[in-house]
Amino acid sequence: MTGQEPEEAYTIRQRRVAELVAQEISLVLQQRAQDPRLSSVVVTAVRISRDLRLATVYFGTAVPEERMTALEALQHCTSFIRRELAGRLPLRFVPELRFRLDDTYDRAQRIERLLAEVKGERAGKDVDSAAPHAQGAGDNAQAS
Repeated sequence: MTGQEPEEAYTIRQRRVAELVAQEISLVLQQRAQDPRLSSVVVTAVRISRDLRLATVYFGTAVPEERMTALEALQHCTSFIRRELAGRLPLRFVPELRFRLDDTYDRAQRIERLLAEVKGERAGKDVDSAAPHAQGAGDNAQAS
């Protein structure tokens, strides 16, 4: 998955804070952000440091071509989002935010394409190899 530490390494508090940060950023983007470049942004995951001072926010967009524009917009309004989070989160410190494109969907699509190619190649080999076996099976049946 995305992030540096395995999922099991996160404390319960880190998980809770990460989920809350993801939820609140999503609400801020839906309700308060005025930038039209952010309209299709979907927060997919948040990974937070042990000291809760740094949050890496993974996001995707409905339109893949808008990803870089959305990343620029998110980076531009980071301080606005942090100010909004300050009033919403029950934390002493609002974490620094880093935005990263979530490529999970792209990787899944690539794997699906590769599997389809392998399946197509195997199906072609099965058809080629099935023809001699079918003739051989018929010959055995006639010989008995």
